[in-house]
Amino acid sequence: MSTFTVKFNNGEAMTFSGEVVDVDSDSGVVSLRHGRDTYNFLRESILYWTMSNELSDRQLQIVHMMSLGKTNGSIARELGFSESTVRQETISIYRALGVSGRDAAVIRSREWGLLDLGNSPPASPPAEALGLTT
Repeated sequence: MSTFTVKFNNGEAMTFSGEVVDVDSDSGVVSLRHGRDTYNFLRESILYWTMSNELSDRQLQIVHMMSLGKTNGSIARELGFSESTVRQETISIYRALGVSGRDAAVIRSREWGLLDLGNSPPASPPAEALGLTT
């Protein structure tokens, strides 16, 4: 879950918890799910955003290795974990990123700046995601 403070045209602001469902970089629309409802906001209307489900350093390593096309088995061997541990971490990664698959997790990680352009994973989660200051 993440916490968002959204400013409306009338100047009022609302804070709520939810998860990011989609980010349309062309239109600047961020879709947020709160319970069963989905809300769409312009990126500029989101004043504050705090991601309480940031990926751990281990999860960042795993998503980086996923972006290189590595399998759960090869990730487990390289990091010294069991394949079951890697599988559980990938499930947690999917949940944190609001996606349902490996390719989507890599794409969302790139969109949010969680993957750097080099060949090594970032040391810690970024200070900004969705172009918003946390």
